[in-house]
Amino acid sequence: MAIKQNESALMQSKKTYWLPNIPHFLAKQACHPKGLFGRLFGKAMNKMNKESNQWVLTMLNLNTNDKVLEVGYGPGDGINRLSQIVTDGFIAGIDYSETMYHSAKSKNKQAIERGLVELSVGDAEKLPYESNFFDSMFCVHVLYFWQDPISVLKELIRTLKPAGKIALFIGDKEEMSGIKLTQTGVYNLYTLEEIVELLEESGFINVHYFQKCMSTGPLSQGICIVGEKAPC
Repeated sequence: MAIKQNESALMQSKKTYWLPNIPHFLAKQACHPKGLFGRLFGKAMNKMNKESNQWVLTMLNLNTNDKVLEVGYGPGDGINRLSQIVTDGFIAGIDYSETMYHSAKSKNKQAIERGLVELSVGDAEKLPYESNFFDSMFCVHVLYFWQDPISVLKELIRTLKPAGKIALFIGDKEEMSGIKLTQTGVYNLYTLEEIVELLEESGFINVHYFQKCMSTGPLSQGICIVGEKAPC
């Protein structure tokens, strides 16, 4: 009887050991999508960020011949929407995830083939572009995953033209802190005031923000913070 009980306890411990921490796994996929699940997660991201991408792009007052960078392009919805606005300029994207690179490359195949879009895999702290290159740049739900946001923002402002704009989309910290994914240690959540401070410390000026009620995705409210590089 004791042997059977010990075997049962051992089997139960094995089940517990192999049972994944689902929220942590999903949070890691949000940060760095990988493999088949990463591609599936990317499709969900396209739907969740559709409204956010569309709104953020309106904040940049884009022209058809602008040069624009997206940091953390994910499955490529933002790049795709951008290519319908910036039809004669240049669109670049950088993302940590090779899985997302392939998804975004497939979604934006025609724009890439005609030289409008260029996607790369890498770290936003080391952009492969010269100083004063981009007219605008943006990112959606990406700031949470930067280990050193000041270093990233300083690199972004380096490549931004004088008087160029950056737009950062985030969720409200109080609302996001109630989501299990953000309680895993993968996300770094910021208040609006903290992000304004980060932008200003990195050299951005005229930092201001907008709020919007979201009709899709897990958040009821989105925030877009816009900053500018000082003119010459």
